[in-house]
Amino acid sequence: MGTVARTKLHRLRERLAQEFEDILNTGEPLLDNEGNPIVISGKPVFKRPSPAMYNTIRQFLRDNGIDRDPLDIDPEKPPVTDALPFVEDLQELDGLPAHLQIQSDARLQTEDPEGF
Repeated sequence: MGTVARTKLHRLRERLAQEFEDILNTGEPLLDNEGNPIVISGKPVFKRPSPAMYNTIRQFLRDNGIDRDPLDIDPEKPPVTDALPFVEDLQELDGLPAHLQIQSDARLQTEDPEGF
């Protein structure tokens, strides 16, 4: 493989790694039926990454030799996902799409608010 091909491959891998890191840190954007991001009060709405996305990220890490437990995790610090504005937390916002409001309302009426 030539130097140019290696450089391009390295840039692509770096971009993909950055995209996956962004998804892990902020979630996946919630899309409408036409594939456009849903925006409420000028801010995009995010959802937790899907199991398929977690699996894709896991495989990317494994393919790139990152398959050990991280050693520098602070057990006193809460996971980054605890502070993210995922869709489950947005039931009180005006402008939430109707299908999500219905799901949120149904969840609030059940005894197990975490279950769906």
